Amino acid sequence: MEFLKLKIRHRGCWSKLTKSYPTVTMSAITTQRESDTCSTILRITGESVEIRNLLQELRKHSDIGDFQLKEISKEATIRLVCLCTPIIDLIQKFAYIKPDGVAYRNGFEFWEVIPFSKDSGKGLLKELKSHHEFEIIKVGKRDIETLTERQKEVIRTAFELGYYDFPRKITLTQLSEKLNMSPSTLSEILRTVHKKIVPYALDVL
Repeated sequence: MEFLKLKIRHRGCWSKLTKSYPTVTMSAITTQRESDTCSTILRITGESVEIRNLLQELRKHSDIGDFQLKEISKEATIRLVCLCTPIIDLIQKFAYIKPDGVAYRNGFEFWEVIPFSKDSGKGLLKELKSHHEFEIIKVGKRDIETLTERQKEVIRTAFELGYYDFPRKITLTQLSEKLNMSPSTLSEILRTVHKKIVPYALDVL
């Protein structure tokens, strides 16, 4: 299944504030929705002066309620509660939003999403074209679809030989011998595969 990286500007987009602060990027770490409001934790990076000025503007924004700040030199982490914009409902109608898949910079929002199907992807782009300013930055495969044949062989063998059973039926060292590689190489391959697989699993929970 393909994923889309989209650059969007829409009505009510408070991220337009970032246009005045070119070094600043805001990245959504987590977002929880309650009725018509969203509680979001944002990581803000950039020049310290620009971060401070942007935070002052965010505090005054009419759509933003509760605001908590923890500032660390050239990085700030904030939790804010704001009105949910219609763009969230629109995207979730057609696609999953990737973990850590939303960022704000230079006056635009950047969304990484995974359409439910090909038709869903077309529907999302049609709706965006009708109502919003947007650009497709990237179309690509999900990480899980970019596993190499070797990575597939390793994870399949590990599963079949009981590496993921409890208790384990085979140790990392024994498995590495079966696969003719060192334990450290096997450990690195498994970490890489897990990093690609876990976001997919989270999407379908």
